[in-house]
Amino acid sequence: MRNKKTKIIILVLLIIFVVLLFVRFIGPEDTWLCQNGEWIKHGNPDRSKPEETLCVNENSKILNILNDYLSKNISDISPEKEVLGGKFYITKLILISNDRAEVEYEDGHIALKADFNFIVKNGVVEIINFKLLSNK
Repeated sequence: MRNKKTKIIILVLLIIFVVLLFVRFIGPEDTWLCQNGEWIKHGNPDRSKPEETLCVNENSKILNILNDYLSKNISDISPEKEVLGGKFYITKLILISNDRAEVEYEDGHIALKADFNFIVKNGVVEIINFKLLSNK
């Protein structure tokens, strides 16, 4: 009876040890993680922060829908127009509330930041009060 309990305890400890090793060595150790719309350094990544990739909170359907819409329409929405043949692209999008956001965008020549209100209804986006905050 005592021998059986010892074997069970050893087996449980072995399983815990294997799980801890798996978590420690298999997970992303030296990389950039997207958390709350910001790139966070994890470990010692061998590359710089992914500036060209928008960090989007994976749990936010609204943010994804808004990002897709702005990526396609920012040139038409912006009161400032592209210069020297550039094409606007989104560099940062921050959801401030359920109906307000900030967007940073550029065309390779000028960088802009704007604040706006929006409505997303049945996957359709409506932008309201798009105001430039600054030229970055």
